[in-house]
Amino acid sequence: VFRLVACCKVLLCYDVDTGSELAIKQIPIRGLSSETSREVKILECEINIYKQLNHERIVRYHGAVRTEDYLQIFMEYMTGGSVREQILNYGALTEQLTKKYTKQILEGLIYLHKNRFIHRDIKCANILRDISGNIKLADFGTSRRLIAITNQNQPDSGTIGTAHWTAPEIIQGSIFGRKADIWSLGCTVVEMLTTGPPWQNLQPIAAIFHIATCDKPQYQLPDNVSSSAREFIDTCLTKDYHQRPTAEDLINHAFLSDVYNHNHHHHHEQNCNQTSTNLTQISF
Repeated sequence: VFRLVACCKVLLCYDVDTGSELAIKQIPIRGLSSETSREVKILECEINIYKQLNHERIVRYHGAVRTEDYLQIFMEYMTGGSVREQILNYGALTEQLTKKYTKQILEGLIYLHKNRFIHRDIKCANILRDISGNIKLADFGTSRRLIAITNQNQPDSGTIGTAHWTAPEIIQGSIFGRKADIWSLGCTVVEMLTTGPPWQNLQPIAAIFHIATCDKPQYQLPDNVSSSAREFIDTCLTKDYHQRPTAEDLINHAFLSDVYNHNHHHHHEQNCNQTSTNLTQISF
């Protein structure tokens, strides 16, 4: 066991035929109610659909196997952990790193949305990092079902766990689609810059009420955050989803215009040189 998450154990395994490492989510299913057992079957089918998805910004699913005691989900192993863990360990992200992650999230969302998938649970805990510091989207559509399966006596927990990132149209019971992911992305950008989503000081039930009834989410960005970042977040958090932009619209936003350009590469080299200089001054 290399990680324990709310719903299950996550194991690391080695595929002897390919030489690759895989992560296995192991969900206990013995003694479930008939209703929850149906959830397990649906989840198993969903995982096998997700196997068809293949994109550099999407964590690969390799399938699901059900035994008498467990549902085991086989996934690509991401060595860097989640962006949420990164924030908990090191604090809020810089705007430059937030830009990089945001653009990569949008690349994944564009792919999912073109293939008629909605992620439904964009937040830093579901964004995983590889060894190179790039990110991939994980747990699309599955995490809420997992929570429902493992908390069968707490039917509201699936909503509560992600309340602060949930789009108003979902809370209001409207038909929702791809634009719900855009709202959650806006909350996630706030989370990266401040360590928490809008309304982060409220309990989940209170957050749900405010998301549904207030015109604009409440959050406080650091003073040095750029105007383009603020405008990007405001655009994502447009309450009327008809007016909210698509992922394809947002990837061309001014906030993301300098993510992969030469200046960023030069800035990275300067940081590396500075780090190297600092390291030479450390005595062991």
